[in-house]
Amino acid sequence: MLASAISLASPETPPPLPRLGLISVDELPSGGGCYFAPRKSARTSGYLLVLADWKGTSLVKVVGNPERVLLTLVDVIERSHDDARATVGDMRTEFWRGPGFQVTLKLRTVFACAPADSACEVERFSGSMIVSNPTGAYSLPIRGECGF
Repeated sequence: MLASAISLASPETPPPLPRLGLISVDELPSGGGCYFAPRKSARTSGYLLVLADWKGTSLVKVVGNPERVLLTLVDVIERSHDDARATVGDMRTEFWRGPGFQVTLKLRTVFACAPADSACEVERFSGSMIVSNPTGAYSLPIRGECGF
């Protein structure tokens, strides 16, 4: 019997949990969008997650990967005071899926336009970003802004 001819199949090992890097300001898509950064970072230092379009895709940068990684929106749960416009205190949880990992944004609205101000088109958030896969998870305090 040849021992070398026998191969034992091992279960596929899940990929390691990715560390997210920052997308630089000069890499941002033009026009309106949503941008999320580490809570205590300067506005010009870069962003952890950038909304790529209004159709349910966003971008992140994984440390060690020179390309930005596309995430797909899976679900959104909102607890809002007013269905027409965001108000301070509204809560929102977004679930995003990437290649081998998930990103969850837990957001609280900290700035919203006054209902009478039709020219104002910005919302600001505070919250956390949870990056997870089968090997583990970590959470980062974040701030964010959406402008239309």
